[in-house]
Amino acid sequence: MRKKYIIAIFLKGETHLTKRVSLLFTLVFLLLVQLSLFSQNQLDFGTIDKKSYDAYMSGDWQEVLYQGKLAKKAGIDYYYLNYRIAIASFQTNDYLNAIYHSEKALSQNSFASNDTILIKTLYLSYLYTKNLRGADAIKKYHPDSLIRSKKNCKFIKQIYVEGGFSFSENITDKAFKERRLYYFKEIDQFQDQNYYNADIQGFISPSISYQIGFTGMEIGRYRFYKNFLDTLENDYKVKQTYLFFGLNYDSKRFYFNPSINLSGFDYNTVQKTGNDPNTSINIFDTLSFQEKNMILSLRSGVKFRKAYLGLLAGYSDLNQTTQMQLGTELIYFPLGSFRTYLVTNILGHWEDGVANLLFRQKIGFRASPKVWLEMDLKLGKFINAYLDNGYYVYNVRDDIRSIIDLKFILLLSERLELNIVFQQQFKENFMNSYPTVFDQTIESTSYQFQQYNLIGGIKWTF
Repeated sequence: MRKKYIIAIFLKGETHLTKRVSLLFTLVFLLLVQLSLFSQNQLDFGTIDKKSYDAYMSGDWQEVLYQGKLAKKAGIDYYYLNYRIAIASFQTNDYLNAIYHSEKALSQNSFASNDTILIKTLYLSYLYTKNLRGADAIKKYHPDSLIRSKKNCKFIKQIYVEGGFSFSENITDKAFKERRLYYFKEIDQFQDQNYYNADIQGFISPSISYQIGFTGMEIGRYRFYKNFLDTLENDYKVKQTYLFFGLNYDSKRFYFNPSINLSGFDYNTVQKTGNDPNTSINIFDTLSFQEKNMILSLRSGVKFRKAYLGLLAGYSDLNQTTQMQLGTELIYFPLGSFRTYLVTNILGHWEDGVANLLFRQKIGFRASPKVWLEMDLKLGKFINAYLDNGYYVYNVRDDIRSIIDLKFILLLSERLELNIVFQQQFKENFMNSYPTVFDQTIESTSYQFQQYNLIGGIKWTF
């Protein structure tokens, strides 16, 4: 019994000793880990500095950017590293990243504004991302006296004019064949369209720019009315105009764009005005219609390094009803420059309490040094709706279901640009009819058709 007790005491003492030894080893291990991490961080700084410098001097821009990513993970951030990353980003056409690291390098070294390479890089990066406010702010440090005296934020910066025509499928014959035995038939069909637009943009101050645009359309339509006693065919023109005023406040982190678009239309058409009391024959007369409308829009958002995130809002009183729009926009530059960009809009549209969802996706990219391409897809019921901060208004008589754009931008010279747009609109129209004089219940039959638009424009930049 005593022997077992002695063994138990020995084992208990051995347990305490083992715990103490384990604790000591744990403390030593943690101390070695801390020393290793400290020495590794010191080693990373020296390694990153040397490797980024060697890559910069040899023009290996991808290696410079790679070392920059390693430095970011290690928490290393200093003037010369940001300087090298800025130059490497510019050389690889990532102008937004070049701006970010150039501005960071300037904030880390008060004498960096005397470095001509860094200033030239930042100035050109501003220009290539259309940040004229930033370019004008940094140009005073530029070594070229001509650039120092150049004014980018001009009162008249660009003028754009465009025009085009439209044509569509003829659904009238198809509609009449399906209702050829009906007592009453009526349809109002789109035929063709002529379009013109003029636009001027400029700067009131380095942070505030303006846009004024005028758009006109002359739409040819065909009205058919037939019952057992009368037949009326009438070709007529609808003239629509839009006068747009917009302001744009643009800072380093925010943008704010209010706008107003004054629209109107007028047309003359023959319509039924009554019946002859003796013969019951319909009486027709030429009537004039006019209307003035207003679209108020607001676009505002926050800028990130490679993306803009904003809110869109609008109010209008188109076609004797009221509409409201509320949505979001995302503008993303995946390659860090305007060489490739994506624009996404998701909008809620309300008209007299009825809700509708609109979606828009645009992709633009530089196909060659002189050619850019834009593809634009719009989905939803574009009935008394508007896009691009109220610049483009869809208040025609037909229901627009979707729109596809393909745009070619040809750079003819440093200041002259040619735009060619092919557009396809998927529309819906309706025929009203009833079968017999005894059954005059109106049937509204839907017919879908496609409208094709061809537009050409010239932009002159000052």
